[in-house]
Amino acid sequence: MSNETFQQVVMEVMERFAFMFGEESDAPAPDANGDYLHASISFQSETAKGELRLTVPLSLGTDIAANVLGVDPSEATPAIGEDAVKELLNIICGDLTARMFGKAEVFRLTVPTLTRLDTKQWKACSEAEGTFRLLVEGRPVLASLAVK
Repeated sequence: MSNETFQQVVMEVMERFAFMFGEESDAPAPDANGDYLHASISFQSETAKGELRLTVPLSLGTDIAANVLGVDPSEATPAIGEDAVKELLNIICGDLTARMFGKAEVFRLTVPTLTRLDTKQWKACSEAEGTFRLLVEGRPVLASLAVK
């Protein structure tokens, strides 16, 4: 699985699901408010298993929710933003496993989990091996994949 394929899937799903466009960025700066949503999901089949993680600024989470629901961003609460980020990650995982292993492979996915991170934790995530960094609507997003 190439990093290019992973990056392509993340950006395609972001565009298709959230109507937002991403661009690769080697060193995006942390978001000014320093409050991040960090979602993770695991997948497993008979032949492979792995984990995906997605870290976005809280403000981007609410904007994703607003776009998905077709409402003004002021109407999207942080809780709705959290749900939207988890669903975004769920869709990325489904698309990625189908592209990596084919549509015939049956995967069990965990329910996405979500925690909040501060700027220091975000920086640690941004430096982790296998992390893809991008800018979405000018805000830093981290995506990582670990396959075993």
